[in-house]
Amino acid sequence: MMMIKIFKIWTFLTSDTSNVTNMRTMFNGMSKLTTLNLSNFDTSNVTNMFYMFSSMPSLTTLNLSSFDTSKVTSMDSMFRGMSSLATLRSFQLPYPTGQKYEIYVLWHV
Repeated sequence: MMMIKIFKIWTFLTSDTSNVTNMRTMFNGMSKLTTLNLSNFDTSNVTNMFYMFSSMPSLTTLNLSSFDTSKVTSMDSMFRGMSSLATLRSFQLPYPTGQKYEIYVLWHV
């Protein structure tokens, strides 16, 4: 018996996230996902991104190019456990208080 694994590429083209303030664990644990394009996410009101993308070991490409993190106060372990990440279209970090570990993770994925 042959098993075929299909990994869906997610592209959020019409999602209105402009009023969202908490994205804590939003994609956490999606272990089969390989590509995620969030270039149209409006994160201008988000304050919490704690564990947002953690435990996604199969993710190789992540597009966060339009992320506005100016109001974010928690990015703890945002990218923890992303061992396969090869491409990260990133955003400007706001350097919230106490986030030295997160900056380390960004540069060592």
